[in-house]
Amino acid sequence: MESGAVTVRTKKFVTNRLLQRKQFVCEVIHPGLAGVSKNDLKEKLAKMYKVADPSCVLLYGFKVAFGGGRSSGFGLIYDSLTAAKKYSPKYLLTRFGMGKAKATARKQRKERKNRMKKVRARHILVSTANRRAAPGSLTPRRRFLRRRCRLGAPPPRPSQRRLPPNLPPPPPPA
Repeated sequence: MESGAVTVRTKKFVTNRLLQRKQFVCEVIHPGLAGVSKNDLKEKLAKMYKVADPSCVLLYGFKVAFGGGRSSGFGLIYDSLTAAKKYSPKYLLTRFGMGKAKATARKQRKERKNRMKKVRARHILVSTANRRAAPGSLTPRRRFLRRRCRLGAPPPRPSQRRLPPNLPPPPPPA
């Protein structure tokens, strides 16, 4: 790779004292090249910002602009390697070889996923059932009958209970 052909610029540079890092948007101009390796970019940025250890520079999320020749991504420069291990996300640490990924078997991951689906479905079923008839709530039919009884009408007979609320009651037996 020709180092003269690649230009690295940083935008939106912020010094984050709380997380002991500098964060920025990294723009790379690379005409004639499909892309630039992150290791080369790390070294270039380490020289630009006078970082002793290039492994404190984490670069991710690069996308090549339509038409090629230009990429942009996100970069973090930590003050020290311990700060990088303490504050950066675990997936980035495993990606850059600073952390270990949990080694679980594929079958175990699949079984866990399917168990979680059941738990989630049960939660959804319970919440919809509660929404339908929460304890102490009434169905529209029961609400109608209660209101009718409160207004002084006699309680409905078993034969009347099957009628919809908008029909008049049947005539009394003669």
